Amino acid sequence: MQRLGSFSAALLLAASFGAAASAGQPVPYRAEAQRLDGSPAALEKAVVGATWRCEAERCVGEGGERLGMLDDCRRVAAAIGPLAAYSAGGLALKPHELAACNRMAGKSY
Repeated sequence: MQRLGSFSAALLLAASFGAAASAGQPVPYRAEAQRLDGSPAALEKAVVGATWRCEAERCVGEGGERLGMLDDCRRVAAAIGPLAAYSAGGLALKPHELAACNRMAGKSY
């Protein structure tokens, strides 16, 4: 009987994880950037639905939708200025990607 109870508990736990994953609940968007100019001014801007808040050169964006890391970066750079660093989801842009981000900021294609 004890064995059946453990199996039922494991099955219930697995079902609850599966339900959350199948519900298609989006993972909240969160990214970080560092402004190139090191501006001391505080800033708050909306970029593709995400709220970006900057204190000095450090900026954090939360909410909104993700378009892809380079697209997100160029939209952020267009809104808050050239970036010295950009990361999202535990990944950071490499120097050549960051240069492309700043070069393409504000441009549509």
